[in-house]
Amino acid sequence: MGDFSGFAEGLRFIAGELSLSGVSAYLARHGRELNKTTIQNYVRQGALPPPDGRRYGKRHVLALFLIEELKETFSLSETGAVLRKFPGCDELLIFAGEYFKLRAEAEKTAADGGPAAAAAMAVAGRGFFRKFNA
Repeated sequence: MGDFSGFAEGLRFIAGELSLSGVSAYLARHGRELNKTTIQNYVRQGALPPPDGRRYGKRHVLALFLIEELKETFSLSETGAVLRKFPGCDELLIFAGEYFKLRAEAEKTAADGGPAAAAAMAVAGRGFFRKFNA
């Protein structure tokens, strides 16, 4: 799991919109290595809304962080469907905060950090996602 609190705090300092390379650089600073082709592929597949012209906003950056965080547990279409329910950055930030809080609780429950932790996080995450993907 990435450091969501540091990532979210950094979003406050993004002024305006970013180029595709700016998005990649910001995500890389927060442990998410995404190249331009991958980001464009997420747009083509509908998991990420298209940019405004060639510029990406904070919501795009947040959605990409979440897509990368969730891709080992959820399909791209599942993730995209949930993310589309939160059109604004503030709404998506609240959703993400709740998700990461749940993940932290699941990690504590499965303190051994092995397969049980992974299973607890997946079960908790799936239940949380079902709430929003109805």
